[in-house]
Amino acid sequence: MPDVTYVVKTGRQVVERKQVDFPAVLTSQIDAIKQHFNSLGAQVLAYHGNLLLTEILLLSFSVLDVLF
Repeated sequence: MPDVTYVVKTGRQVVERKQVDFPAVLTSQIDAIKQHFNSLGAQVLAYHGNLLLTEILLLSFSVLDVLF
């Protein structure tokens, strides 16, 4: 399966070289793919941050259990 960034880059080149009969449509589709990809990336970063915070809290509770 091709990488999303490769698909976006290749699609932009196709439009730039006028190798397609519907450049506006393809550009719109590429923009939508890129926007969705960026949105998913932001979600992954947010979930990763929450996971790290959870891990830190669990470790701090473990230390408290040992101390008390």
